[in-house]
Amino acid sequence: MQAQSFPSHADILDMKDLMLQGGKGNEGVLFEEALQSEAVRATVKTWKSNRSLIAFAYVDDYANLCFSISPGFESTEVEDEIIAWGVRCMQARNAQNHEARTLDASCSAQDDRRIQLFKRSGFLEGNQRSLDFSRSLIDPIPVYPLQGGFTIRPAAGEGEVGALVELHRAAFGTQEMTIDQRLAIMRTSQYAPELDLLVEEDRTKRLAAFCICEIEVRPSGIRIGHPDPIGTHPEFQGCGLASALLSAGLQTMREKGATRAESGTSSENRRMQNLFLKMGFTRTAEHLWFSKRVH
Repeated sequence: MQAQSFPSHADILDMKDLMLQGGKGNEGVLFEEALQSEAVRATVKTWKSNRSLIAFAYVDDYANLCFSISPGFESTEVEDEIIAWGVRCMQARNAQNHEARTLDASCSAQDDRRIQLFKRSGFLEGNQRSLDFSRSLIDPIPVYPLQGGFTIRPAAGEGEVGALVELHRAAFGTQEMTIDQRLAIMRTSQYAPELDLLVEEDRTKRLAAFCICEIEVRPSGIRIGHPDPIGTHPEFQGCGLASALLSAGLQTMREKGATRAESGTSSENRRMQNLFLKMGFTRTAEHLWFSKRVH
């Protein structure tokens, strides 16, 4: 078994294939977004056997250790090397940024092997969960028209990226989204400008809500729509904008050939959970989160 950093373009394609083999769906486009960051590229490491990719790992901009191991090659040796690599990367990043962030990771609540890996490696389980939701796009989609004074339109391109970042930060009450991260979303192979939906107030032209939709094409040819993230500026919450946006996004993705929609939210976000249920989604999976102090 050989390990190496700074993978080639061919390695990157193999990594995306490995994600799909593990049924991780839209993580392929998330990986594509993450790799546009120089800081993330510096953390990518691959493991090979007879020149074939068997595992890879990286630490994303949000301090999450992301990794995949090819079925049949899972072993304590590979797993421990991945954890050790993630810890070293996070230590170096903390030192460079003068921070003390934890290294975080997640897995399915049903993945006993991964749960035991995190626990034996000194990760602590958090209280928050990630919840997956799904619905058919063949079935009727609830229609929620916008109230008067608002218009749904697609994003105007990279020229308004600053306003898009401000809207995201206001909607989620965080500074996590940056211009570089929003540009990374807009520069992936799956990004479609007409699916980057916004609600604009007619009178002031202020951006009030957003829903970034993407369509993933699985190896089988099935097209899966991903309406995520969805957010509303605090000043416009309670106006039904998220319902109208999600309804419009689902309709548009269906018109473009998607037959199923998949999305997710945190266990603490009751408002988004209720929105998904209202729009005909059902909860399909739960993911646990773990964190490890690395200093």
